[in-house]
Amino acid sequence: MKKIITILLIAFFTNNLSAQDNKGNLLLEGSLLGSWTEIAISGNNIGYYISDNFALSTGYVMGLWESDLVNMNVGGRYHLSDNFLAYTDIYIDSDEYGDVSISSLDLGVKTRYYATKWMSIEPGVGILVTNILDGDNTFLITKLGFSLHFSKN
Repeated sequence: MKKIITILLIAFFTNNLSAQDNKGNLLLEGSLLGSWTEIAISGNNIGYYISDNFALSTGYVMGLWESDLVNMNVGGRYHLSDNFLAYTDIYIDSDEYGDVSISSLDLGVKTRYYATKWMSIEPGVGILVTNILDGDNTFLITKLGFSLHFSKN
């Protein structure tokens, strides 16, 4: 039993399944973010690889409990290797008058662990800068995301 667990752990952490980061492929991402009282669905993005290793993405953030947070984001994903990528997201929101502003910027890196050829788990670390226009607050953040990868073939 010890051997099986050891082999599974080694396979999970060192697998090198074919990365789905080629031009024309589609990416769906999702993660949860926030404290237990203000959980938000964050990073729910759809991305498109405009070239090998580089995807543009767009998505939304929506508060679930005790939060009225709703905003959109645009971003990019650049693959430094098959399992390691850098990401950035710019969050855009609007007020009750319809005025649009950039609310925050998220920069960081993630590691992809492929559970299957088309699904990965993505732990990551980054820097979140909030209130960009009104004086910024900078936070070190950790993430746990999940992605689905769709090949054009």
